[in-house]
Amino acid sequence: MASIHRPPQRDTIFVLSVGAVLALITILPYLLGAALSSPDLRFSGFLIGQEDGYSYLCDMLQGYQGHWLFHLRYTSEPHDGGLFFLFYILLGKLARLSGLSLILTFHVSRAILIPIGLYAFYRLACCLSPSRQVHRLAVLLFAFGAGLGWLWAVLGLPTTLGDMPVDLWVPDASYFLSSFTYPHLVLGQALLFGFIVFTLRYLDEGNTGDALGAMLTGLGASLIHPYKVPVIGVPLAAYGLWRVWASRWSLARLALRLAIVCAPSAIYVIYTWRVFQTNPAFAEWQAQNLLYSPSIWLYILGLGVPFLLAIVGLWGARMFPACQAQGSTTYHPFLVVWFLVIPPLLYLPHPIQRRFMDGYQAAIVILAAGALCALRERLPVRRWRTIVLAVLTVTIPLSNLLLFAGAISTAATPREPVYRPAWEIDAANWFWRDATVPVVLSSYATGNMLPAHSPVRSFLGHGSQTMNRAHKSHLVDEFFATAQTNSWRESLLREYGIGYVYHGPREKALGGFAPAQATHLNLAYDNGTVQIYGVR
Repeated sequence: MASIHRPPQRDTIFVLSVGAVLALITILPYLLGAALSSPDLRFSGFLIGQEDGYSYLCDMLQGYQGHWLFHLRYTSEPHDGGLFFLFYILLGKLARLSGLSLILTFHVSRAILIPIGLYAFYRLACCLSPSRQVHRLAVLLFAFGAGLGWLWAVLGLPTTLGDMPVDLWVPDASYFLSSFTYPHLVLGQALLFGFIVFTLRYLDEGNTGDALGAMLTGLGASLIHPYKVPVIGVPLAAYGLWRVWASRWSLARLALRLAIVCAPSAIYVIYTWRVFQTNPAFAEWQAQNLLYSPSIWLYILGLGVPFLLAIVGLWGARMFPACQAQGSTTYHPFLVVWFLVIPPLLYLPHPIQRRFMDGYQAAIVILAAGALCALRERLPVRRWRTIVLAVLTVTIPLSNLLLFAGAISTAATPREPVYRPAWEIDAANWFWRDATVPVVLSSYATGNMLPAHSPVRSFLGHGSQTMNRAHKSHLVDEFFATAQTNSWRESLLREYGIGYVYHGPREKALGGFAPAQATHLNLAYDNGTVQIYGVR
């Protein structure tokens, strides 16, 4: 039932063409930003999610320097490295070999991976539905579809993270948003879809090649994010148990085959668990990386019309002859299980609740495409058919159009923090002359940017990767405050092994501290706007 036909060449061309269009759309605002960059005000390379974007450039920089193990450079505490963010470490090595800048390598990889990820989704659609009509429509919905976030924005409702529909801020819920932001999200979904396809084939047919394919894609997906295979493993196990009950599958055979395909991923997950249990820096990182689900209504609004269509498609699967194969059900049973199992998991008492959305859009749009195919066949009046489909065509991608317009507007208005002043970049590049990877004390915003441009460790600079973030934020405020004593500052610098104090406009705005008058600080760099002081 899960066998995959060889797709017609014209369908492959169609899918890759749609992927190329999506890649072009998502890269246009960044090209505009690069074009408007000037010697005095330089485009950062990020329009959405700057804080995490800088952290990924920091990861690439570690690979650029020749490292294989990942270290948290947004915290001052020394710690052992771990085998994490391997994708970005490899990108950094590629940047060094190619001579391209880190940010250019980042966006080139994103543009290349977008059509690949869309093609992986297409192969999944071929596995889960026999209708070629559904495949093509699902590709369009997956690439450009969104929910009702646009309506939320038009009504002027809150637009802060966590308080708006998920299609506007959760990349796991939107391939368009994933494509617009980070390349690892696109690659992770591509590998996840490959894992599903190979696993379903192996469970149904027992082919050794499919087992190997599932093991490799599962391990690749886990290296992107360790949670991926455990998350998708829940609906896969539920599907297998349903087959045991409905088709008299052998429970032992099911357990063995799932164990085989998940074995490499399980080894990496165990390694990850062990590191996070024994490494205090990584343990703190995990404790601060909270991904709780928002209100259920924000999910429903964020998934929008495609989700409602998916419910219709699921409810009336046997009523849609246009999308059926040989008179049987429209969809592979796993699709139905996947669609039904995920919503309850979004509110399990676990800090990575939102991660269960990873790839879930695929299940939604395949079912929605089936419903649209049926709707097109069943509407009796051609005029009404045209009106309904036209309305859906206009409204379904509106949130993505809003994101695109916002990105264009942001890129077209050169100002901080999307654009960074030249004096700030020059000051950051000065740290390359210190080969020790020193700890730098600065404001939060400066500390977020510095490790993306130079081999330093920030005392404070990232929401989850800075150990004891809240306490350090208070210490930074105290350090630059006029009222604090120099003896207290000297003790703080010594306690945390800080090598430099960065003193720019953001730090000066925190208080009236004059580092030039401190006997324990020595001026090491001055470009007129930023002064960097070495700690004696």
